[in-house]
Amino acid sequence: MISLAQPGQEPEAHVGLVYSTDAARDECLAAFVGTGLQRGEQVVLMAEPDDHTWQAPLALRGVDAARAAREGSLTTLDPPRFYPARGQAALIERMLATGRPGLRLAADAEAALGYLGAAGYRRVEQEMEHLCAVRPVTLLCQLQADTTREQAPAPPLPAIIDAHPHALHGPCVTIGRDCHGVQLTGELDLDGGGLVEAVLGRVAQDGASAAKVITVDLSELDFMDVAEFRALLAGTRQWRERGGILVLAGAHGLVRRVIEVIGGTNRGDVILG
Repeated sequence: MISLAQPGQEPEAHVGLVYSTDAARDECLAAFVGTGLQRGEQVVLMAEPDDHTWQAPLALRGVDAARAAREGSLTTLDPPRFYPARGQAALIERMLATGRPGLRLAADAEAALGYLGAAGYRRVEQEMEHLCAVRPVTLLCQLQADTTREQAPAPPLPAIIDAHPHALHGPCVTIGRDCHGVQLTGELDLDGGGLVEAVLGRVAQDGASAAKVITVDLSELDFMDVAEFRALLAGTRQWRERGGILVLAGAHGLVRRVIEVIGGTNRGDVILG
């Protein structure tokens, strides 16, 4: 989950959130918006002008969105204004011209895909990845999807996975990716297994076709049950069948015990590091 940052902590700049319930979304959105207001940033939500349904859930979680809106520190933009034809840099510079120390944007990925199309969404997300790196900007992209294992993935899920390699938050688990592999943080249970499987499937498909090894760093994973260990295997199955090796690094405590008990490493294509 996304939590209010403590003093001295740097915020994640380009964050993906995959949630299954409105309550989970509202909790994360309240933390995201609350952190921005606490820091004196400009906060912008993608919403239709007559949509005020987001105000009450924020208020229930201690964020006075109505007051922030009156003061001008929180505003809403519909998709055409959130994604201006001149590009995201134009929006960013206009919003930063208010003189606030930073800008915090929250968007709905499914609505964005519906407005921009797949190619347009990829272009905008690439631009935002760069802007978040070089300007004081934080972006939260939200997608509602059932990430329980063996459920059919939501059609927009591959797009949001590809667009958020550094911080993709799912139910109780956060997934990061880089050139070295995948890192899992938090807890991996039934609700998040489908998301992890989908991410590993994308890694195997897009980045590991020429590689021999996919490394999954489990050093920050505090819980995983037997069923969700199978998500690691399922996500890499086709790639391992082509000769790839899955390295499970840093597993400890219960997580390591689960892997050892199930005999998950008694095979040549999985290594417990």
